[in-house]
Amino acid sequence: MTAPTAPTDLALSGTAQGAPGAATLVLAVPGRMVPWTVSQVSVECDTASPGATCVLRKNGNAVTPLVPQLDAAGGDPPVHLWPGDNLTVEWGGLNPGDFGKALMIYVAETYG
Repeated sequence: MTAPTAPTDLALSGTAQGAPGAATLVLAVPGRMVPWTVSQVSVECDTASPGATCVLRKNGNAVTPLVPQLDAAGGDPPVHLWPGDNLTVEWGGLNPGDFGKALMIYVAETYG
């Protein structure tokens, strides 16, 4: 690999659906052609009830819990995503119609 590119950000949003009040935002999906190094993920769902939950997951495995209303996960170690990996933010215990947002800051590595 050669030197990484400059940091990039990706912002997504979604609305909780159905009775369970679950929402999932897929930040990175398999099929990318280059690895990503994720340095920060921030989440926001200001209408989330106090009992709501939020988890950042890599390939279905918990990376870290987050405060569902407003929080950020960052710092060392960064999360490395290879082309076959995915990264999601999953909220639980939301009310139908609650609106969640996430922002991911990452570097797309280049091959050389």
